[in-house]
Amino acid sequence: MFITSTAERTLYTGQIMAKLLKPSALLRVRKVALCLRASDELYRSGRRLDMRFFPLGPDSAAAVAEFNPDLLIAPSQVLLALAAAHKLPDLKHLYYGAETLNDIERAFITDRLGVRPDPIYQATEGFLGAPCRQGTLHLNEDTLIVEREPLPGGRFRPIVTDLLRRTQAVVRLRLDDILEPTTCLCGSIRAAVRPVEGRVQDIWCWSDRQVFPREVEDHLAPLIPADHPWVATGHPNGIRLACRNEHAPRLAEALFVFGQPVEHVEYRADMDFPKRRHVRWQA
Repeated sequence: MFITSTAERTLYTGQIMAKLLKPSALLRVRKVALCLRASDELYRSGRRLDMRFFPLGPDSAAAVAEFNPDLLIAPSQVLLALAAAHKLPDLKHLYYGAETLNDIERAFITDRLGVRPDPIYQATEGFLGAPCRQGTLHLNEDTLIVEREPLPGGRFRPIVTDLLRRTQAVVRLRLDDILEPTTCLCGSIRAAVRPVEGRVQDIWCWSDRQVFPREVEDHLAPLIPADHPWVATGHPNGIRLACRNEHAPRLAEALFVFGQPVEHVEYRADMDFPKRRHVRWQA
């Protein structure tokens, strides 16, 4: 159950707009679209701002295109569908969250929609991070306490305390996300991190090694068109690769670097619903 007050909804709406937009842009943005798995009660429309929620589903991209927002926040799969089939002539600001987006996909979306998608760290628990003007993700440490549970390779798992929430307290909530520190020259004192890499449950774990989702993504993403789907699932006995048949040989060859047998299966659309995850672990 998720509980929030009117005051908190107003506060979070103002917070997200202030962190995502320059002051001069606040007066120009009129239509905001948030495409989510479920309506997020943290955000609300204002007198001059039309903020619409679009539940995640097969018709999400078409519905967003019809609304034609100035600002869009959506999962990567929706942005890829929009980039492949639709135009958003009024779009000025574009953000992705809830799902990973690799560099190949990001370049494809930028080319098709004319706006670079920047990462936002948004969850049911609240607004956790926003990009600076350079596109680097920074944790919202002005309103959160983010403790770090160490993971291999300098990564960490965040433990979040929200300093603003009162109706339903968020205190030392241990999230499943994998974060990795980075650097940024923007001058912000808030911690800079790379976009969310995946979930801790999706780390590939064999007796002799661990493989993190970004390692798999870096090997496979350059070998397949940005708008062609794929899923690589590690399991105790090897790797299961789901993709179109024409891509299977070269993707499977790339996966051999992890020292495990690779099995190819035909990709199905339901594999990416409700949440797209390129890299998974199945115990």
